[in-house]
Amino acid sequence: MSSRFLIGTAGIPHSTQPYDGEDLTSAGIRKIRELGLDSMEIEFVRGIYLKNDEQENSVKAYAEKFGVILTAHAPYYINLGNPEKLVSSEQMILKTLNVASKVGIKSIAFHPAYYKGEDPEVIFQRVKKSLSKIIFIARKRGYNVEIRPETAGKTYQFGSLDEIIRLVKEVKGLKPCIDFAHIYSRSRGEINGYDGFMKVLEKIHSELGDWALKDMHCHVEGIEFDENGEKRHLNFSESGFDVKGLAKALKESGASGIIICESPSLEHDALYLKEILS
Repeated sequence: MSSRFLIGTAGIPHSTQPYDGEDLTSAGIRKIRELGLDSMEIEFVRGIYLKNDEQENSVKAYAEKFGVILTAHAPYYINLGNPEKLVSSEQMILKTLNVASKVGIKSIAFHPAYYKGEDPEVIFQRVKKSLSKIIFIARKRGYNVEIRPETAGKTYQFGSLDEIIRLVKEVKGLKPCIDFAHIYSRSRGEINGYDGFMKVLEKIHSELGDWALKDMHCHVEGIEFDENGEKRHLNFSESGFDVKGLAKALKESGASGIIICESPSLEHDALYLKEILS
């Protein structure tokens, strides 16, 4: 079997140099194509920084001109599991979807919630109810953007592989974002290499169906973990995360979609990913 992935960076490549009159995000899209990469994730993690029509129109035009597929990561401070932050979190996801729809972003990834010592099932039901509401509103507003809750790397975050799969099964319209490094770190290194990642892919296929492997939105990075799971992102060369084993599993499973590299080196590791997946 063969795989076909569009490889990109989590944010603007470090080597980006804007031309006169070019905004940094648009310049980053141009740089992605110059590097021979295929996609870029716009990082709204600390706020949605595209704030006017001029910026939005430029980003959309550059993506179309250079044939770069865009994704986005919604703000980190979303927490659908906390009743006190529920309304603001829902509004933040909808605001992200609104901007994403304007600039032609394919999908948004986000971390849905934190446990904060509560029963994981209680958190699951809150997240499920909230995302059902968000999808209903998004459809009414005509936002043609995929909503993808992401597997989380820390053990105190909602978002185990099982929880994300269950959400996607129970909330019509959701798709998963699979961060393989988060799965590795959440398991404290137990899920790793060809065998470990093949089991993850087989589980996704058996639970969700063939479509879930053919239209993936993935995150990959080197990573360090401790007893709580994810500690910090690293470059592949500094981490025990077996990226070659992952590449082999992806190719043999016939998976395809988008892979966003979140290593600190961004384009360096993204280009390495492209090489080993070819």
